[in-house]
Amino acid sequence: MAQENHFTELIIRMDSHVVVKAIKGNRIRSTGGWRLVQAIQRILVANPNFSVMSIFHEGNRCADTLADYVCTIERVILKMQQQPSFLRQQLRRDNLGV
Repeated sequence: MAQENHFTELIIRMDSHVVVKAIKGNRIRSTGGWRLVQAIQRILVANPNFSVMSIFHEGNRCADTLADYVCTIERVILKMQQQPSFLRQQLRRDNLGV
C-alpha cells in the first residue's frame, strides 16, 4: 500500500519484539510466517527509507486508537494538522507514562 501510494518514507513501530527481530534477520520456526517475513524484508531492502522498530506496548495505544478510527471511515490515507479530539486522552496518558 505504501509503495502503491508512492510513499518515500515509512516507519513501522510495533510492540511485538519477536516480529521485529524476525524481520531484522532472526529466523522463525513458522514456515508461513517465514515467507511473510521474507516478503517484508524484500520490501525493506527495495525501499531504504522504510523501517521497522520495536516500541513498548504502552506506546502502541495511540496507534491502536488511530487504527480503530481508520476502520470506521472510507478513506484510508489521512493527513492531520493537529491531534484529533478522540486521541487526546491516549496522548495525555502516553505523556504521563501510564
